Amino acid sequence: MYSRYEFNVTQKPWGYEIVQVARSYIIEGQNVIESVPVIGIWHIVNNTLYEIYTIAGEDMYIHNYTVRPGSSGVFHSILPVAPSIWPYVKEGEVIRTKYVINFTDLRRGVNLKSTIITTFKVDKDLVDCQGPSGKCYVVEMIRNSKSKTRRGGEISERRYRHVYYIDLSGIVVKAETYDLTQPVNPLMSEIKLVEWR
Repeated sequence: MYSRYEFNVTQKPWGYEIVQVARSYIIEGQNVIESVPVIGIWHIVNNTLYEIYTIAGEDMYIHNYTVRPGSSGVFHSILPVAPSIWPYVKEGEVIRTKYVINFTDLRRGVNLKSTIITTFKVDKDLVDCQGPSGKCYVVEMIRNSKSKTRRGGEISERRYRHVYYIDLSGIVVKAETYDLTQPVNPLMSEIKLVEWR
């Protein structure tokens, strides 16, 4: 399977609005099945990224929350055009973030606490890339997450490595995600810029 994301970025008096249309495709032999498009609305205000709402088929989800650097939603949805780490990126920079999530699922009666620690490292040198400016920062991020349920006490730990090639314009040209808990073929996903206009 693969997904294609299309973004329309519009400048507003208060910042930028991003309309995202995501389509997923499942390949079964000679057949290709296309999913219902998912539409997302995002805002950037004062270099802060907000997820506003999502429409999937007949369902609408209201979010209205800040997307933090290192949060899981960054890696597959809005990453290509609005990496939340962008305001902090400069050559040789090291950025660390930590946040704790407390989540309660009332239907199943489960309380979950997750601690996510991320370390971003920006290479000292720019590299050539296929973005609008032709030059990219290389940003490596190691993300460690530890989750524990309060009811059963189960603990799960995950460790990921993300490598971003971010054009000088702020557009992500390529992003790779590796699952460091897997011994074989840890590459989980790859995002590439296909077209820019």
